[in-house]
Amino acid sequence: MTKHIAFIGQMMYFKCTIPRSLPGYKIHEVNVNFEPSDPSRFFPCLELEDKQHIDVWIFFRGEFVPEQVLEQLTGTKVWISSEPIGREDIRKMFCGDGRFFFTEHRKYFDYMTHYDTTEIEEIKANGFEVDFCFPLPVDTDTYKPNPRVKKKWDLVFMGRSCNRRAGLTGSLKKDFEFLSIDNGVYGAEAVRLYQMSRIGVNLRVGDFPQFQHRVMNMMACGLPILSDELSNTGWISEDNAKYFNFIKNNDGRKMYNEYLAMVDNTYIPLRKKGEVMRKLAVRHFDARTNWLKLLNQMEMKQ
Repeated sequence: MTKHIAFIGQMMYFKCTIPRSLPGYKIHEVNVNFEPSDPSRFFPCLELEDKQHIDVWIFFRGEFVPEQVLEQLTGTKVWISSEPIGREDIRKMFCGDGRFFFTEHRKYFDYMTHYDTTEIEEIKANGFEVDFCFPLPVDTDTYKPNPRVKKKWDLVFMGRSCNRRAGLTGSLKKDFEFLSIDNGVYGAEAVRLYQMSRIGVNLRVGDFPQFQHRVMNMMACGLPILSDELSNTGWISEDNAKYFNFIKNNDGRKMYNEYLAMVDNTYIPLRKKGEVMRKLAVRHFDARTNWLKLLNQMEMKQ
């Protein structure tokens, strides 16, 4: 019998994690704009036509979901935690004064996942029951390379601007075709722009380590990666480490030189790096595979 699964969240950020299809499930999506002070943003969950038939509710950033909404929903409710605890507001929620409220909020969910395995122990130490590590996956059927698309940009970065990012990329933007887009582009349009670019750039906002989802999106599109060091690298084998280009500090000149080394093609051609990125994205972060794995883990834990 086909089950029903509902994905609830701000689709500008999370649509890329939802597979086109999921064997054994009918997929529902509800787009909500996160606004903690306005519970009505989540009322579309209560208006969903098949609400009474939903077997599993997936809430991206479950901290925002009003308890008055959760109380009215049947089925299994899952809090998908997707933000780094290095961020001040997230640290307050998990490790500061806010944890007293949110540990109670956690009780309204059957399961909770966190995206970064390096942070789970600290979260648990502050009283949260985290059931699974679940790095956000990527819909590799949508996010994929297209060799027929002509390359237009040397580098691409999608994410909000900040002083740190601007300082690191200033020289690259001056000397090369660098496409930089603030939040707002996602889905097919984001894929098209990735496919038109040669190298994907990933930079964090603050100085704390992160595991940004844009990395998986760019990898799935077959882009070589020029990035800050990632907090979670357990999935990168020693053999595959050579295909990544990580920068270790806030030195824009070193980032510039790292880019020059990438396009030199003497050691490892960009084409080869892109092929490896695609294979790793499919192997480790494919949305269909990972959602089914999580759903099976939940069934086994019941």
